[in-house]
Amino acid sequence: MMYAKPFHAFCASRAPRCGSSIAPIIVMGAGLFAAMAGSVCTAQPAGERPVRLVVGYSPGGGVDFFAHVLAGKLSGTLQQQCIVDNRIPICPRK
Repeated sequence: MMYAKPFHAFCASRAPRCGSSIAPIIVMGAGLFAAMAGSVCTAQPAGERPVRLVVGYSPGGGVDFFAHVLAGKLSGTLQQQCIVDNRIPICPRK
């Protein structure tokens, strides 16, 4: 009478894969750690100082106009004052 080969004998006869059984565990552990760490971190409250938008062009141009429109939208969204700061470069652009 012929008996069936036990399952553990079949698995032992196969060539082992180089550490591939531990890799999914490490990936799942890292993902779980990242999810837990993300839930602990909270955003810091906004400061008292105004938000400053630095524009590298002279006032009165199209970029300055767009920066002022953006500052108005930001101050409404953030409930904080936004300032447009025009900083003209020292050397002229080529």
